Amino acid sequence: MTTIQIKVSDALVTRYGVRALQERVQREMEWEEMHLLAEEYEQSLQEKNIDYNTVAETARQKAWEKFKIDNSTLFKS
Repeated sequence: MTTIQIKVSDALVTRYGVRALQERVQREMEWEEMHLLAEEYEQSLQEKNIDYNTVAETARQKAWEKFKIDNSTLFKS
């Protein structure tokens, strides 16, 4: 991992604080990394002629079934 330094106006630092600005930039970088991974995943599926929506729907259904089993007490009348 690399550490970078950026210039931030005094007005922003005064208004939000250093910690809040650091956390915001960190979240943005984590989101960007996830976005890049998703693009790579989608491209890989396309190269294999696999429909992303079908894969996502299957995963969603399996996760829902697992959630219902793991939390069965929530669904009892």
